[in-house]
Amino acid sequence: MRYWLVRHDKIWRQEISGGYIWTPKQNPQKRRAQYCDIILGVAAGDGLLSRAEGRIAHVGLALDRAFGERSRTTDGWWLPVDWTRLPDPMTVETGPAAPLAELPETRFHDLLAEAGLTGWPPALPEAEPTAHVSASRLDYDAALTASVRDQQVKARRGQSLFRFRVFQIERACRLTGIANPDLLIASHIKPWRLCATTHERLDGANGLLLTPHVDRLFDRGLISFSDEGEVLRSSALAESDLRRLGLAEACARNAGSFLERQILYLAWHRDAVFDSTGR
Repeated sequence: MRYWLVRHDKIWRQEISGGYIWTPKQNPQKRRAQYCDIILGVAAGDGLLSRAEGRIAHVGLALDRAFGERSRTTDGWWLPVDWTRLPDPMTVETGPAAPLAELPETRFHDLLAEAGLTGWPPALPEAEPTAHVSASRLDYDAALTASVRDQQVKARRGQSLFRFRVFQIERACRLTGIANPDLLIASHIKPWRLCATTHERLDGANGLLLTPHVDRLFDRGLISFSDEGEVLRSSALAESDLRRLGLAEACARNAGSFLERQILYLAWHRDAVFDSTGR
């Protein structure tokens, strides 16, 4: 196990909430010139400390090695990380200038202790086997069978990768306009459980960024979207409830254009999920 300090840039909230760190393969900034080479040295099970805006506030467990991920506009390395917020985030005045720097094990744990966390990674539990152990304990939970643990780790990696890919396409909630990653859900248009292939489950075009209450409406088929961006409302969604949710005006506006690939998934949602009749 190796230990690392990550100096996040302006997208740190997106990376923490999305469960990853990412860097483009080509970056003109000299200070990040070696980032690509270093990120490939991080292995599954390594520990990472996140430094953002002068504070160390999160500790992470690398879930896999970094791999290439290409979108419409970028080509970079994506490293899935299970991030946990520290109990007492600490201010750091100085530190390594590199975006990603290796730390001695003793220094890593000293910083964790200063931030109020001891005994990391989590100790082996004594509880009965369960399929609902939090993702941050998956690799350390002896109570889980190897097959169940492997399935859960793969699911967590997949969900993080899906969120990352949705953020490459979407920038804010379609109804509220909120862009803070901490307040957004990467919502599947065609639900994960109903996807026929891994490609559908992880396709960023099969997703929208929605705030939790909008995600609930979309998931329950109370709203959907036309190909042109019109917000479609089920007759089962009362106008009074829509006002209480603060979405009446948003639903009257156009939600914006969609990619051609998104339109295909939205057609499925309107046919299979959207409750136009209010049954």
